Amino acid sequence: MTGIVTWTTLNRGVDFDGATVTPRSQVTGTLSADMPIVAAAAWARRTQAQDQKNISELNLSDVKRQVALATADAYLAIITQRRVVEGNTRSLATAKAHYDLANELEQKGLGSRLNALRAQQQSVSR
Repeated sequence: MTGIVTWTTLNRGVDFDGATVTPRSQVTGTLSADMPIVAAAAWARRTQAQDQKNISELNLSDVKRQVALATADAYLAIITQRRVVEGNTRSLATAKAHYDLANELEQKGLGSRLNALRAQQQSVSR
């Protein structure tokens, strides 16, 4: 809103045919009020900012989901590797026990040499 007031004072007023044509003191005022009826640019900026906020919120939830999935994947990979190591350890122990039994049976004459050699080969290859 803008307002202008002008006060003009002359040395004397001007008369013509008994009527005052220009008074000695004169006040002029102007008042201007501007208000946009349609603020399309402001609306567009506000809408764009809201869209950016929504996208950021969606990205945040997506990143949280990705972190959770990566954590779960790493956890399961570790558990799987531990199970593989446990299985290999048991397999080695079983192969060694089989060799010991086959060797003992061969020495007592109850088993064959071929069986003892196969058991030895299994325990060595593990």
